[in-house]
Amino acid sequence: MKNMRPLPSTTRSRGFVLVTSLIFLVVITLLAVSAINSATLQERMASNQREKSRALQAADAGLRQGELLMRDPVFNDAQPPGSTVNVANPGQPAATVSLRLWRPGAFLGNDTDGNPADSLAFLDPAIWQTSDPLWQTSDPLSYDVDAGNARLEPVRYYIEDYDCVGRDLNPGNRAKCDGSIIYRVTARATGENPAAVAVTQSLYEKRY
Repeated sequence: MKNMRPLPSTTRSRGFVLVTSLIFLVVITLLAVSAINSATLQERMASNQREKSRALQAADAGLRQGELLMRDPVFNDAQPPGSTVNVANPGQPAATVSLRLWRPGAFLGNDTDGNPADSLAFLDPAIWQTSDPLWQTSDPLSYDVDAGNARLEPVRYYIEDYDCVGRDLNPGNRAKCDGSIIYRVTARATGENPAAVAVTQSLYEKRY
């Protein structure tokens, strides 16, 4: 009589293959989700960087616009600090711009306690809004970089009569501003994303 050996169980083999397949499926799914999250994060970072660059370029354009205003013939003579002058609008010869020459830091106004605002106020959106009673300042100048883009706010900027430079080091003569006047232009712009904000400054020297 021959001994009959039992045949290997195929059920156990199929179960092992199923478990292995599920493990590989989970690993592949995790890798795919990680890749998608990484791509999404990189896309957001690139978008944020693009908007920051857009805001910076718009603010720089505002500086150039302010410097163009300073080339008006009215500035062939020194203008009193704090005065308001009418200058030609570059690109629109028939139009004029009412330009106020702020004293240094004056457009920053006072804080809620009535004290002069410090340089951090440059980043406060309140001083860049029009007719804001909190700061009690005049409206900033505005320059529409891209008039066809409704999502891009116009650049806002101020011009200050920043410093007076005489021809010699005598403090009495320096007050006469008989050498040159340095004006400071401060501009603020945003990208299409309002969270992307850039504040830039430039110094413009007008010699006499």
